[in-house]
Amino acid sequence: GKSAALDGVSYNTLMQICAAEGKFNQSTVEDGAAVFRWMEAAGIVPSIASFGSYLSLLTNLAAHGSASLRHGLEALDWMARDGVAPDTQIFNACLRLCSKDAKSGGGAGVGDGEKLFSEMRDRGLSPDAFSFKALLDLMAHDRVTFVDRARMPDALEIEQRMMQEGLRADAVLL
Repeated sequence: GKSAALDGVSYNTLMQICAAEGKFNQSTVEDGAAVFRWMEAAGIVPSIASFGSYLSLLTNLAAHGSASLRHGLEALDWMARDGVAPDTQIFNACLRLCSKDAKSGGGAGVGDGEKLFSEMRDRGLSPDAFSFKALLDLMAHDRVTFVDRARMPDALEIEQRMMQEGLRADAVLL
């Protein structure tokens, strides 16, 4: 019989399924990379939604120690290769991944989050409240924060930066 060709939406759905399975550590970084390879083989350029779902997979896996910020930075490189410009939500996903990596004992830290903030700004993007929340979460999980508080910004400095950006910290955020 005839088989239907998958389109970008179908591949994005596969990536979302991988991300959902990642919550239970039932998916792998390789599963997500395979979806990208299949898209490429079909001549479909991944969209920003594809990368967003992949970063969700990585974040879910990082909670189990099965992915790291390194994988997220590779995804940013893939985006550049494919001509897909990251937006604030993509950087927020990288910041969440950074926090999960730090919480699970990976190598990510506040310095990595600050680099992502800088890169976001260098691209003309403005951090939003979720960006700052992710940075605060990262501060809470970064083991270095507790060892050497002198080199880490504290939550009040983050709140001041938010105010400079015209954002308000609410009870959920802090």
